[in-house]
Amino acid sequence: MENEQVIVDLIPISEDTNDNDNVADTNKTDATKKRKPGRPKNDVWEFFIEIGPRVQGHCGAKCKACGWEKKANIKTEELEAHIGLRCIKADYKTKEKYMNIIRSRGNLGHSIDDDNRPSKKVKSHYSN
Repeated sequence: MENEQVIVDLIPISEDTNDNDNVADTNKTDATKKRKPGRPKNDVWEFFIEIGPRVQGHCGAKCKACGWEKKANIKTEELEAHIGLRCIKADYKTKEKYMNIIRSRGNLGHSIDDDNRPSKKVKSHYSN
């Protein structure tokens, strides 16, 4: 009997650490299950409510500020344009943010000055 008691006393009890590890593992799997596949939503969706059925991952949108809505598949560029240019109830900082996004996207980082445009080369099919 004494031998059994000694063996039990020498074995460290590690149930607490294993339980914590198991809890952490289940939290990790829960977090990965919550993620949706595909591209994450654009920040502009904070100002809109999804409406209508999803068709291939796309749906309509309704502005939380003014009530403007588009029921068909909508692009984030259209949402940004609404907030930046057309929404009369959006605050100034939000409008300014999306106007800058629209402006930067408009010229795609290229200069629009005619003087800086490269001239198009024309191939001549005539031999001299």
